[in-house]
Amino acid sequence: VVVCALSISCVRRADSEAVALPGSVRVGPDTNHNTLRATLDEVFGPDELGPVLWGIEIRSLDRRERLYSRNSELLLTPASTMKIVTLAAAADVLGWDDKFDTTLSSSARIESMTLQGDLIVRGTGDPTINAPGTEKIFSAWAGELRALGIRSIAGRIVGDDDEPIGKNDGEDGSGFGAGWAWDDLVLGFATPVGALQHRENVVDVVVRPNSSAGSLGHVRVQTPWSGLSLLNEVITVDRGEPTHIELFRAPKTDVLRVTGQISQGRSSLVRKVSVNNPTLFFVHSLKSSLEQAGIAVEGPAIDIDSLSNSEKLSLRRGLRTLVQHVSSPLSDIAVSMMKRSQNLYAESFLYRIGSVEGRGARAGQEVVSNVLAGWGVRRSGVAVADGSGLSRYNYLTASALVDVLDVMYRDQHWQEHFIKTLPIAGRDGTLRRRLLGTAAEGVVRAKTGSMSRVRALSGYVKTADGEQLAFAMLANNFSVNSSAVNATIDDVVTLLASYSRDE
Repeated sequence: VVVCALSISCVRRADSEAVALPGSVRVGPDTNHNTLRATLDEVFGPDELGPVLWGIEIRSLDRRERLYSRNSELLLTPASTMKIVTLAAAADVLGWDDKFDTTLSSSARIESMTLQGDLIVRGTGDPTINAPGTEKIFSAWAGELRALGIRSIAGRIVGDDDEPIGKNDGEDGSGFGAGWAWDDLVLGFATPVGALQHRENVVDVVVRPNSSAGSLGHVRVQTPWSGLSLLNEVITVDRGEPTHIELFRAPKTDVLRVTGQISQGRSSLVRKVSVNNPTLFFVHSLKSSLEQAGIAVEGPAIDIDSLSNSEKLSLRRGLRTLVQHVSSPLSDIAVSMMKRSQNLYAESFLYRIGSVEGRGARAGQEVVSNVLAGWGVRRSGVAVADGSGLSRYNYLTASALVDVLDVMYRDQHWQEHFIKTLPIAGRDGTLRRRLLGTAAEGVVRAKTGSMSRVRALSGYVKTADGEQLAFAMLANNFSVNSSAVNATIDDVVTLLASYSRDE
């Protein structure tokens, strides 16, 4: 006997039609899979949203059985659900307690309250220095230097970004992932990764209108030192006219071109922009903070890459540590990475994974692939290009994503830390505004993925009976509005949260 209690949930289509989904399904033991599969086949069918390439895998972790699949072995673009793979591999290779360290050191002596030489800052890729919630780290370092009796520095502030993330494997050292879109590189979510990172390698660009229409708007970089040269092409337009601002910066250049228009009377707009050289951004900002704290710095702030090899060797000889900073553990950083979908953190983890073999991101890609293969995830189901999912060269199958979720769930220690990182439906992170007021609210923990013509969601959900499911839903190559695709995904996880077996 099959008894279906239906509550209607509508997926809004681009053509204003709606797809009715069961909000709760109760089925008998011999027919439950058939009922669920028939419902989902209709939802993901070609007649509902038009052309969409779906990859779906829904698996019961408690019963070790596949509840539903559709193109689950098809390689698709995962967008930010790639972070699931990166974090899982980082937990295996580095451990949840792994920490980044940053040191301030010098070979010079301290005399008459002056450091008689250069101050060397050496990093290992900590992406959290002066990130939201930790903005006063440079001030704390200044306090530690003052406690050592230092009131001035006779030399330079030198950023040593060469080790251990490494540039010795043929990489260009740009810090960008393979396959990142060039027109994304100016934006804060596509900032380059490096050994020295500060304020998540982004600055705030503020745009406001002028007092008269037809005049240039006002554009400024809010951060004291950015290394960027502004080219303002923003025009002030009459009240009621639309406002649109565009940003352009060619890779590895400092000229930031700001174009578009802003209407009179509207408030300032703030755009987050990536810096060109994270190391220079770091050391210039550190120099400014030291001077504000009363420590005079006579020399300039420089990137060690501007020195010759012989100068580097001389600079590194006889160093002693003056200040050492240790980050929060990976388990804490991962929460921010996954809840906020913070790309820089994911790329930093990938570089750190690569540093295990003394190399950079390319080694990290290989290590991640090898870790997954060791877990039994088929190599044919995974193509790793970066850590964050920004690259169009990344490919995953829905089955591979669920395999990784399965591995994380099986180990009690890994499960405890991993599940804490995932956004909770209707509560926090990138899911805080989704699935509100549904059976999935507070029940679904999953990672979102979003880029042009790509939407994805992958994670865990408990059914109405408390049965633990893992799922991956990847949608590629669609022409409808992305909100319709997200609505379909949300209705399906709501269905899963309402699902009940009658045995």
